[in-house]
Amino acid sequence: LELPSKLHLPTAAMLSLLALPNAYTLGGVRARSPARMGASPVMGWDMKTITPDGTLEQRVEGKTRKTWTFNDLSKDRVQVAVKSEGRPVKADIQLWIGPDWTPFTLKAYSEDGKERPIQALIGTRNKAAMIEVRNVGEYEFPFSAAANYADASMASKADPPAAAGERVDGGALRSFPLDAGSEKLEVVLNTDGKQLNARVELLNAPNNPKQTFEVFTNNGELNSLSVCFDTPDPGNTVRIVNLAAGGVPLLHPPQRNVSPSPSRRRRARARARARAVAQEGHRGGGGGRRREDVRGGGAQCRGRDGQAGRAERHASTAGDRPDGEDDGERLKGSGGAKYRRMRLSNKLVAEGLVHVPGARQFLVAHGWRIVEREFLELPPSDDPAAQAAAQAAAVAALTLAVAQAQEERRRAELEARKREAAERVAKQKADREAMKAAMARDRAEVAARGPAQASVAKKLPTESAGSMSSAIFQEQEEAEARANAR
Repeated sequence: LELPSKLHLPTAAMLSLLALPNAYTLGGVRARSPARMGASPVMGWDMKTITPDGTLEQRVEGKTRKTWTFNDLSKDRVQVAVKSEGRPVKADIQLWIGPDWTPFTLKAYSEDGKERPIQALIGTRNKAAMIEVRNVGEYEFPFSAAANYADASMASKADPPAAAGERVDGGALRSFPLDAGSEKLEVVLNTDGKQLNARVELLNAPNNPKQTFEVFTNNGELNSLSVCFDTPDPGNTVRIVNLAAGGVPLLHPPQRNVSPSPSRRRRARARARARAVAQEGHRGGGGGRRREDVRGGGAQCRGRDGQAGRAERHASTAGDRPDGEDDGERLKGSGGAKYRRMRLSNKLVAEGLVHVPGARQFLVAHGWRIVEREFLELPPSDDPAAQAAAQAAAVAALTLAVAQAQEERRRAELEARKREAAERVAKQKADREAMKAAMARDRAEVAARGPAQASVAKKLPTESAGSMSSAIFQEQEEAEARANAR
């Protein structure tokens, strides 16, 4: 797809389709039959072409990965093929250049890896690179993968087609129904050097993708997407989705709390005067023509590009007001009313005022008032400049107070953490002292007992003497007598 000249972020892609062996309809243009073109069926995409002897083919189990290294700087196209024994295939194919750069990522899915294998061409940018094929499926779904440098005929398939392709802008979708006799389909997506973020789907029924490729690369010219679909079943449709965001990127984000430059003030005064002229023309019949002239001039300026159109718009609406005029004088006109009123139901106003405790009370204390129970309004003043200065001073004082409160809270939290740390250290020290005291008491008790004495074995009377029982009874009686005596 060729990128629009006025768009920076959204990508577009150039689509080139080739159906074999029969022709099909693409956007109302009938493609020529391969027999008439003198071409043969596309046979260079399968795994046998990549590795005839099977040495480069590797089995990739679920939740694992395999890599292939390429160091030939004279070649820039690598051919990758993934197939299974009829089970689904879900793989992530990445191009690695250097230790931590992945300029190309391709997420591929196939409902049947045998009937619809994954076949793609990946550009290496004439650098030493590595291809990683990761099986993101479950352990029960292994597949086989192979990668090798593509020959010249295959490498040329990734080049932009000579015929004009289909343009797909950012966020857009294109669908192309295929002829029932088509057996293979080649798709090429590229940009003019910008990012390529797109998804290509092969549908066999409404919203029933049989095979899907989702690509992201930082340069859609060096790493264009070139894939091949096998279409064994009739009734197929190819759907191209540009996943890049639409619209012009915000190159210079808005800055807050910045004083407007004199040129910005002049443009603001010119816009306010144009609005006042338009309202005067709407009220009176005589001013209707002037109002139409002002609006027509604005439309004419909006239809032009660059600084010239803006300068003409400012020149057509700007008056002879002096450059030194204060901004407060502009607020006297009808254009200043929108700066004095806020709708409380507005999402941003609700988040900043309604849901913040004390915010409305602060505004009411400085001259704002609630009107119609839905608006906050600042009444007009005879001296708009002084009123604006007072509001700015109040906001500055509030900002300073908030900063001071945050600093005090930070210091209080720091002091609380210090106290907790000191208490924790004191408790640990007391525990250590108590343990030392207990150990000292134990040592003193052991020292008071004196040295340990060994026990002496006594010989018991034998049963042959017949006095064992009597000796035991005698000892028991003596022990009881001693106990009674004590």
